[in-house]
Amino acid sequence: MISVVPLFVTATNYRLQSTSPAIDAGSKSASGTVDTDFDGTARPVNDAWDLGCFEKHGSFTAYYVRPDGDDSNTGTGPEAADAWASVVHAATRSLSPGDIVYVKAGTYAGSVAVGVDGTASEPIQFIADTAGTVAGWPAGIVTLQASSGGKVLDIENHDYVEFEGFTLIGDGDDAVDIDYGQGVVIRRCAIRGGVKGVEVNHGAQATVTNCLIHNNSGKGVNLIFGSLAMWNCTIVDNFSGGFEIDDGECALTNCIIANN
Repeated sequence: MISVVPLFVTATNYRLQSTSPAIDAGSKSASGTVDTDFDGTARPVNDAWDLGCFEKHGSFTAYYVRPDGDDSNTGTGPEAADAWASVVHAATRSLSPGDIVYVKAGTYAGSVAVGVDGTASEPIQFIADTAGTVAGWPAGIVTLQASSGGKVLDIENHDYVEFEGFTLIGDGDDAVDIDYGQGVVIRRCAIRGGVKGVEVNHGAQATVTNCLIHNNSGKGVNLIFGSLAMWNCTIVDNFSGGFEIDDGECALTNCIIANN
């Protein structure tokens, strides 16, 4: 046990940063009894166990997006001279499993077609820094606004990608479209303005948690074919129904579906 800050990746991702004091701080007496971590991957990586349920595997790079950045930058710093300018650009870079993209408050136009893959133990995360605590930015809403007639998020055949904390506004198509991909997570997002708020199809596997899905011109959520778990979501004021399941597996827990 340690009495200092363990340096988790984020407030909701309890894996360890590369500088965490919990790395290699465990007892070697765990040999033979704790040989895998929460994700099922082998531990220890080094001579001693990491504290906690997640063993640190590899390293991650933090990238930054801000409205006054430039997509020709490296993206590896929070200042305007280093950060990227668009999530559209960030989602197609050569990101590695475990990497995190932090996005400053502001409105970002364009349909985000995700082109990266994480792994089950090291997902790639796009995190809206609404509190401004990651990089010392001012707090504020982080909005992704779809191009005319486009999706906000188009996640097709890409795995273990997570979006957290965004306001997602569609324009003439489904706001969030998840096809084929596995391990996709949408967390703490407000989703509106699409034909459908969220569509899951072609055997995709997705988890949606703590989201507000409202004021879409069609259905709030449509599971056409795949696997969908929803936790603590509110699905309201969608004009053609709140939730439709055509085929697949769905688990709804602690959700409100009303006024659709």
